[in-house]
Amino acid sequence: MYVLGASLGPIGMGVLSSHFTTAAALAAGVTDTSFEALRPYAPQGLHSALYIIPVLGVLLGLVLFAGSRTVTKDMEKLRLWMHESTTQAPAAESAEAAN
Repeated sequence: MYVLGASLGPIGMGVLSSHFTTAAALAAGVTDTSFEALRPYAPQGLHSALYIIPVLGVLLGLVLFAGSRTVTKDMEKLRLWMHESTTQAPAAESAEAAN
């Protein structure tokens, strides 16, 4: 999660910022999409792109909450699996020793 956010976050934010910068320039009637023509609209594009951060934060909170609802059941499954594997191993070893 952190690796993807730290490495792809700036790239994604740049793409969104460029998209919103171009959209703001086109809404203002600018037809030239060169760097210099879009430069005055860059702050507005970045401002619009930054709205994605709280949205992603809320989505992450919902995903973490949903995941936390399954932890108790998953831990119980793991405990049962570990208990079964430890009780079956000695039985298998004693059957092999008898042969």
